[in-house]
Amino acid sequence: MGRRDCAILLLPAKLGLRADEVATLTLDDVDWRASEILVRAKGRQRARMPIPPDVGAAIVAYLRNGRPKSSCRRLFVRTLAPHVGFASGCAITMIAKAALDRVGIEGCAHRGAHIFRHSLATELLRSGATLSEIGQLVRTRTTMSTSMRSDIEPALAGRRAMTDLRSALDKYLSMRKGLGYKYEHQTRRLADFVTFMEKRKARIITTKLAMEWATLPPDRHASWCAAIERRAWVRAPFRQLRSENGGGRPWACCPDGSADVYSDAEIDALLTAALALPPADGLRQRTYHTLFGLIAVTGMRISEAMGLERDDVDLDAGVLTVRLTKFGKSRLVPLYPTTRTALGDYAHRRDALLGSRCGSTLFVAEQGGRLLHQYVHRVFWRLSREIGLRRPGDRTGPRVHDFRHRFAIRTLLDWYREGKDVEQQLPVLSTYLGHACGRDTYWYLSACPELMEEAARRLDWRWEVTPCR
Repeated sequence: MGRRDCAILLLPAKLGLRADEVATLTLDDVDWRASEILVRAKGRQRARMPIPPDVGAAIVAYLRNGRPKSSCRRLFVRTLAPHVGFASGCAITMIAKAALDRVGIEGCAHRGAHIFRHSLATELLRSGATLSEIGQLVRTRTTMSTSMRSDIEPALAGRRAMTDLRSALDKYLSMRKGLGYKYEHQTRRLADFVTFMEKRKARIITTKLAMEWATLPPDRHASWCAAIERRAWVRAPFRQLRSENGGGRPWACCPDGSADVYSDAEIDALLTAALALPPADGLRQRTYHTLFGLIAVTGMRISEAMGLERDDVDLDAGVLTVRLTKFGKSRLVPLYPTTRTALGDYAHRRDALLGSRCGSTLFVAEQGGRLLHQYVHRVFWRLSREIGLRRPGDRTGPRVHDFRHRFAIRTLLDWYREGKDVEQQLPVLSTYLGHACGRDTYWYLSACPELMEEAARRLDWRWEVTPCR
């Protein structure tokens, strides 16, 4: 076990490997002649990395004198029978935590294998390496992601300056990503907000400034609910900052946004309008009809539906496999028979029209490539105007994501009306929707007046109080 754990910990410490990347290494991934190791990285990337001498020596020592006899091709296997590979990176994290505990290291922001990866990036930065060079080593997609690995913060001199905002943002994003959040979109938005504040030479965040940023530019295609959400992004990382005179947080209370809940008639009208999209003999009509219909009946995120691969769809079993979505989670989504039929019909039309030009995804664009988010949203805005959900000049209104809200709210309403114990059922809905924690699902209880009414009726019944009329 000692030789195995030594080799395991050297990989994130010397090469910056993630816990999952270490757990999935196989014997075939090590090229001893070239002194390289193949890493199956995050985001389905693959990278060949040189093996440092000390890492190579540790792996050899483990293979010769520490690895149990096993037919498993994983590089690292369990010491106790059955001698198979680790199920996930969680085992690597536990090995790292145990090692830290043995040597008495406490007070770290990261309590697991990630501390070695974080320390490597920080040490390289202090040694003079650029963020781009560090990013190539630790295989991050953006320079901003790489900067989150370092613990070097801008120096603050004398009076409180705008670097306070950047420092607070860095700390907040590092904390959130350390908890498992991807935060790719939010990272860009929050960096944009800090730039916005710097251009206005504003030293204190006010509600007026936050809402001005949240609704810019004027032609932004977003609803008021989305603007409230963006304002909430700003509130979280910067709420610990005080005003210059030592006062409290410069925030005024603001009501939370609520979701648009589509009626059955509105969804039918939108799907019917999708079947009239040009060209008349193309695949575009069926693509958007099936895509929006699938989101409406399953509550999937738009990114999840667009990212479905052909192999993720098992029509015989009636199950979709949603892989590596928000927070890196995967889940199974069962399908109604009518949904299976609709998906099968779309797949048949797609293959008949495009043949070998089809990409690997379930839903494809007119020429067989992947769908792009901006085009999907533009089609939705067009259809929503055609059926009256938006007026011609409106820049705000219902969103694609509101299909997901509708699914959750309708499910909860059905449970209430059927007399089920909703609180007991909420973890089921939370798992089905792919929520990271239960409070994200609890939000729907206050998002719809009908749900509040049903909850009030339940309380009246429990307290044996006759409602006022």
